[in-house]
Amino acid sequence: MRIGAHNVFSSAVCNHLGDMAVLELATLPSLRRLSLVQLPQLTDNAVFFLAEHTPTLERLHLSHCDGLSLDSIHHAIRKLPELVHLSATGVPALARPGVERFSEQPSHVSGWLPPHSTTVSRRN
Repeated sequence: MRIGAHNVFSSAVCNHLGDMAVLELATLPSLRRLSLVQLPQLTDNAVFFLAEHTPTLERLHLSHCDGLSLDSIHHAIRKLPELVHLSATGVPALARPGVERFSEQPSHVSGWLPPHSTTVSRRN
């Protein structure tokens, strides 16, 4: 677990975190980057809460969180005013036709998007 100056958190070594831990993280006043990768216990409730309570969030990584739906991810994109990057590779809910049109392809690979891969960037 890494929290640096209360603006970055990575779940790299904490794969048992769930919604309650995310609710606590959302109370950090200047949280800018949040990596919640491979957290099978994570549900839409956590993402909805983040969208409503972390207005400073700029980057959100939700890759391989199987319990998330398109609704919660869409809500986060709409509600987080500072969000410029969201990655959700390996989220089964995003493996539906049409979602890929909102994805950016990796800059080093042209014309290929792996299954269940979505990265959304918002540029001002």
